[in-house]
Amino acid sequence: LETYLRNFPEDENAKALLQRVTNPPRTAEEFAKEVQLLKTNDLATAQMLIGGAKQLYDAALAENALPTYLPAIKETLEKAVARDPKSAQAYLAMMDVLTAEKDIDGAAKALERAVQAGVPEAELALPRVGLALSRGDVDLAKKASDAILARPETTTREILALADFLAERQRADMALALLSQGKPGLTPE
Repeated sequence: LETYLRNFPEDENAKALLQRVTNPPRTAEEFAKEVQLLKTNDLATAQMLIGGAKQLYDAALAENALPTYLPAIKETLEKAVARDPKSAQAYLAMMDVLTAEKDIDGAAKALERAVQAGVPEAELALPRVGLALSRGDVDLAKKASDAILARPETTTREILALADFLAERQRADMALALLSQGKPGLTPE
């Protein structure tokens, strides 16, 4: 493969294959060990803990071993919240994990904790929409979406993010309605 790449250096598929062969994906067990080290390291930031938890989550999901690693993932995210109580990303990651687990009440509690910790409402707007959709409450999701659009500082990028967020949750109807209505006075970025 290396010889082939010397002769055909522009072959992206061969480059990707070589990358996979020389750097195999890490296992959930490897990420779990790394996360354990991060949790015990007082110098590890909330961002580092969140990143470790996300990597562990993705690896465990890929290996169909999520139930085995969920306690470590949750504990790591709780540690991230303890390190930075106003970290929107920590609460949002916790909500994602709980929602994936179908623990919608737990996700709602994580959102409430974020509000109580003083996380800015603008950072919680999309999670509110997601939580409403997880509960099957389309009307509440629409109200939460409308609240995002009603903010004077809402940007085109945020509207596109909201549309993408809705589409990822199988609500293409809401995403298309959002994109077709637009927001008066908004200019492309």
